[in-house]
Amino acid sequence: MAKKAAKESLHDMSVQELEALLQESQEKRFKLAYQHATNPLKNPMEIRTARRQIAKLLTVLRQKETIGAVRPSTVGPASSESKGRREVA
Repeated sequence: MAKKAAKESLHDMSVQELEALLQESQEKRFKLAYQHATNPLKNPMEIRTARRQIAKLLTVLRQKETIGAVRPSTVGPASSESKGRREVA
């Protein structure tokens, strides 16, 4: 249940908040990887958790991007030119 609530909260965040959280997560992952390379971490699964958090954030950002990018003029049947077909003379 907690995972579902966290996932829903990501969708409720603004793009700026998601980008800030993404930046923090990327920095955390870099620091964990660096620490693990120099001295093994007690819990190396933290690296996986950080990587998956980054993937979730990128997914939500991409979803918001595609939803916002749809224009009413592009919705509907496409013309033959846009499908790459040539008219025969």
